[in-house]
Amino acid sequence: MKKLILLTLVIFLGCSKQEKTENNSVDSVKKSDSTKENISQTTQSTSSPTKDSVPVPKQTDEEIIREATNGVYTKKSGFIAEDYGKQDYSAEVIDLNEDGQKEVFIELSGGGWPKGFYTLYIKKDGKWYKEFECMGSYSIRSERTNGYLDLSLNAAVGNDKSRAKWNGKRYVDERGKKPCDF
Repeated sequence: MKKLILLTLVIFLGCSKQEKTENNSVDSVKKSDSTKENISQTTQSTSSPTKDSVPVPKQTDEEIIREATNGVYTKKSGFIAEDYGKQDYSAEVIDLNEDGQKEVFIELSGGGWPKGFYTLYIKKDGKWYKEFECMGSYSIRSERTNGYLDLSLNAAVGNDKSRAKWNGKRYVDERGKKPCDF
């Protein structure tokens, strides 16, 4: 009887080890597959990652443009109907301060804006804001102030050229005022 119990125990333990080995193999295959899925999924980190934060899928430039402008503009370029008639527009999506959150410039040309009109949208505390808007044109410089790229502003009136720099809270021109705030 002792031999029978001992034999049953040996067989049971042997089967149990085999099941564990098979289960471990299955688990490692599952982990391997989920790792591949995690690697292939592109994510954009949130501004303050915590244990509870969930990765946010990376947005396309068109999705960022649509969100920033509240759906007024939806593509990188196109036409929009305004009071002045049909306007050409182009959108530039760029990360001005390398924080992972892109900012959006919208530039109108032609029709009612022969010398151009542009708006800069920045996302702060989860909401999009018009940082400033001006008549004329802009270009992005390679120099940085407080982590943000400087901007060259070309006013439509009087051909004024100025430089806008980040003061830690917003862009200001050489007078220390919001650009185009006359």
